[in-house]
Amino acid sequence: MASILGLIFCIRWNKKNYNNHLNGNDNVISAALYNKILHFMSLLFLLIIIIEFFGQDGIATYLFKSTIITMAIIVPMLLFFFIIRGAMKWIFNSPLVWQIKLIRNDANEYARQTGIFIEVLIIFFFLIPAILSSWQLYPTLTDAISGIMALGFNIGELRISLGLIVVSTLTLFATVFISKVIPKILLDESVSGKLIERGARTSISHLLQYFIIIVGFLIAVSMIGFDLTKVTIILGALGVGIGFGLQGIVNNFVCGLVLLFERPLREGDTIDISDGLSMGVIKKIGLRATIVQTFDNADMIIPNADLISNQVTNWTLQNRQARLSVPVGVAYGSDVVLVNTILLECAKNHQAVLKSPPPYILFMDLGDSSLNFQLRVWLADADERITVRSDLYHDIVNKFAEENIEIPFPQRDLHLRSVDLDVFKNLQKPIS
Repeated sequence: MASILGLIFCIRWNKKNYNNHLNGNDNVISAALYNKILHFMSLLFLLIIIIEFFGQDGIATYLFKSTIITMAIIVPMLLFFFIIRGAMKWIFNSPLVWQIKLIRNDANEYARQTGIFIEVLIIFFFLIPAILSSWQLYPTLTDAISGIMALGFNIGELRISLGLIVVSTLTLFATVFISKVIPKILLDESVSGKLIERGARTSISHLLQYFIIIVGFLIAVSMIGFDLTKVTIILGALGVGIGFGLQGIVNNFVCGLVLLFERPLREGDTIDISDGLSMGVIKKIGLRATIVQTFDNADMIIPNADLISNQVTNWTLQNRQARLSVPVGVAYGSDVVLVNTILLECAKNHQAVLKSPPPYILFMDLGDSSLNFQLRVWLADADERITVRSDLYHDIVNKFAEENIEIPFPQRDLHLRSVDLDVFKNLQKPIS
């Protein structure tokens, strides 16, 4: 009778859960999980009814008790999982964590991953052993945990068990998760403060991320049972093959480490890699390549080896101040003193031009068709060079037009010579 009531309960609850899912009152994962559990319980109750119908009361009683105990374990555990997910969301959205901007953007994803990690731990080390123990496959919960974790296979003399695989996998998962979170914490100014330069924080965070991943990988490998000395021999053999087959990747990797340690280029620096043709701001320095965003908002992916081996102009390595040179040519006969006055006036009237060091004028050359001057000014930010150059040229052209100062262009004189017509007549005579 109890089995029949249990079957009716599971069917009605399964139908209600399905209707809630169709009406959008439940999420997809929970609905699918509940449906599978209720389907499984319904089949168990149906099997118990059939076995009891054929007179096997002992087996039916065993199945019924085990099923009830299993439900008593699973249902509270599912509720506990929801509590864990809510707790992780509360932690990652708490005021203390919310102050870290880089974590704030991915707070929900980090909460989800942390919740999954805790749930997997509970499933493998408590839920599954408890269910198997309730079905009397193991005498106690401790024996069930030991028995499940001891399942495995042999590779030569090496024994690889399920417990080692689970622990190693969870270790790798935790390593990757920590390697993502720790660098973001270090990069945030609210944690590390503004005393440490952003470039230094970026380099430290990258190196720490690589260190955590390497250490976590070695720990996971050692947990499985591999001898680290043998692993180093294998890595040495692979290194020979890598040296021949992956020279470019290894070269870029080493150059990436050089960029992080030596720091000739840093994230946020303005660089020029083609003599003014390709300028941009460094967005990210990776292991293999560096991402540079040009002023046209295009992302250039440059191998690290090119940045180390080729000439690169870093406009903001020491500071962001930069000198701007504006060449100007005027026609012969122009008033040189007036030209100097106009150029200095245009420079001093521009807001982006620094007062110290002051702007100055150089008379550079007596050109073929012009008197060549050069206006030199200092700017607080090197990124403003292009816009300031354009503004200065606008002002200079307008001031020259007001003072009737001519800006020349190259001129050439063409001289036509007269030619004796007898020469053409001789050329037109047929050759005998």
